Parts: sequence; C-alpha cells; structure tokens
Amino acid sequence: MKLYLVDMLDPGKEGHRWDYYDQYVCAAKDEEQARAMGPRWPEGPRYTWSSDPTNVKVTLLGNAVRGTQQSIICASFNAG
Repeated sequence: MKLYLVDMLDPGKEGHRWDYYDQYVCAAKDEEQARAMGPRWPEGPRYTWSSDPTNVKVTLLGNAVRGTQQSIICASFNAG
C-alpha cells in the first residue's frame, strides 16, 4: 500500500460553496484507486466530493507500513 494526498482542484467548478470535502489522505494500491475512493458522509450521498475525476490531483506521499488496509485516513471538510 502507498499513501496519497488527494485534492479537489476547483470546488466551484462543481457548484460547491460549502459543506464539501476538499482533500483527503488515503492508503491505496495505486493512484487510480486513490482517486476513486472519495470521502462521504456515512449515511449520505457522495455529493460532498468531486464527481469529475479530472478535477482531482493525486500526490504520492510514500509507502504505508506493512499491514495497512485500503482506507481514507483523514479528510478536510469545509462547513458553511
């Protein structure tokens, strides 16, 4: 597993003004998997993250420790 920082490039492009995630750190096998994860409310729709994969930047941070499972480790949320 590798660690990735995933940023939404332009929230306004998708109509987000508040109540959306703007970035997250995750453990994933590759960049494609990291890009596809997207944070969401446990009981809500995925509308709080980018629906456009070209509006997302993925940066490799490094290797995760052995045994790390695929997951979102932390996320930044903008509340209005």
